[in-house]
Amino acid sequence: MGATITDVALQARWNYAHTVRPRAKQVRARYPEAATTTLFCELIADPIQAQRVLKTKHVGKIRIAQALAAFLAAAHVETEEQLRTWVDAPGNRRQLLAIHGVGPKTAAYLAIRAGAPDAVAVDVHLRRFLGEAPIDTRGDGDLVITAAARILGMAPADLDGAIWRYQRRQRRGRRGRRAASGSRSVAHCLGQTRFS
Repeated sequence: MGATITDVALQARWNYAHTVRPRAKQVRARYPEAATTTLFCELIADPIQAQRVLKTKHVGKIRIAQALAAFLAAAHVETEEQLRTWVDAPGNRRQLLAIHGVGPKTAAYLAIRAGAPDAVAVDVHLRRFLGEAPIDTRGDGDLVITAAARILGMAPADLDGAIWRYQRRQRRGRRGRRAASGSRSVAHCLGQTRFS
């Protein structure tokens, strides 16, 4: 659970591949005692120790990790398996919004990390993708992605991930050259997605 909580607490506005994923992997490898939420909560309770474990001095990220760990421990969510069950129970994801620093995107991201197939975490990549589409989402990006996934016969979390990876690759490719047209981008992404 320590690695999952680290991943979720650090992911907002940080580079996933270069910053977040390596730190989450490091927590899993270096702190095997942090396999349960309660033990991870104890491990990062001290702010100085939390800086060492999470490899950051960012007070806000440390506080989110501590609050999320404490919240899940209080809810008796100790393992990833229990987290998968917990995020599927009605109303539980909404409860996460009471944690300072956890918004709808982070709550949905935790659900995705737990394996919830219906979760959609609308971030900058998904908003950019939806902005390129010739439709007006009116701020309901998660509903649009969910509906599109259902039409395509895939899990919303899988479509979320496919769009996220596509937009990340597009962003890298755009540096120094003009972006392709929006309709081509949408079609290209969907063409690269495997449908089940």
